[in-house]
Amino acid sequence: MGTGDGGAVLVDYHCQPLPESLSQGTEVARLITGITMDEHFVYFVDGVMITSFEPFFPSDRNGSDPNRLLAHMQALGMALDGEADTRNSTALAIALAARATGVTLTPTHYTAEHIVGSID
Repeated sequence: MGTGDGGAVLVDYHCQPLPESLSQGTEVARLITGITMDEHFVYFVDGVMITSFEPFFPSDRNGSDPNRLLAHMQALGMALDGEADTRNSTALAIALAARATGVTLTPTHYTAEHIVGSID
């Protein structure tokens, strides 16, 4: 998990349910990814799911404001025409998370000790 002033980015390899309270008072972008599952991008603000979509199909969004990140998605060149995005959807989703939250993940984030704990 990467944190910054006013936001956090969570790269989740296990797809466990997370309480909306994790984003209370802040912004959280979550990328669910792994070898055996589809990817999913979710953006929360203050406990509310704002935008959610599969990075392979970024034009199919839902949430309370599914177009909130549209300008960032367009700037990144994500496929918004209904066609599948065959490029590296993980890298694009991480770039979108950085734009949305202001948290930029660097190689140092991947080598740092991971934050692990129960969400119960």
